[in-house]
Amino acid sequence: MGESTADTETKKVSEYTRVVYDPIDTRHYGAIHTPIYQNSLFAFENYDQFDQAFQDLQAIPVYSRGHNPTVRYLEHKIADLEEAEEAKCFSSGMAAITAAILSTVSQGDHIICVNQVYGPTREFLGGYLQKFGIETTFVDGSRIEAWEEAVRPNTRMFYLESPTTQLFQLQDIRACTTLAKSIGALTIIDNTWATPVFQKP
Repeated sequence: MGESTADTETKKVSEYTRVVYDPIDTRHYGAIHTPIYQNSLFAFENYDQFDQAFQDLQAIPVYSRGHNPTVRYLEHKIADLEEAEEAKCFSSGMAAITAAILSTVSQGDHIICVNQVYGPTREFLGGYLQKFGIETTFVDGSRIEAWEEAVRPNTRMFYLESPTTQLFQLQDIRACTTLAKSIGALTIIDNTWATPVFQKP
């Protein structure tokens, strides 16, 4: 038998609220939400522990700019919502965008980007990165043919934003990622407007 409408609705509610509830956290006296760690540094009992922590800065908090228990908790929740393996939080949207882009391209690479992208992202791709020999072609993201026509031998990344800033234009995410994979390029998408509630790229 198929699922009833009630079962489907229950599943939706469960999906949208699962990040709200947690098991009782005895470390924090049963606080409903993880407390906010406002300190910048974390102490250790001895130098050996401190030295060991530096071997895994992603797992052990040493300095809050790199890792903080509150932020790590948030990252786990976002990954859960996105149905992703991991998530990484940054102090601003552009910090996240620039880190994602710079971690995937090198001098001489070419990027294809939707032309209605967030303004500062466009400025970063079309202006700042040119100083480092990375070129970007902006295309009408709604036409897969425009992506195909913009491909070069050195195209390494597709940058999507669907829906786009202000005009909310959509891209065919599946078609774009299929094309990117066929040429060995990676795909990055800014999912700010839809959020994982409405879209899981």
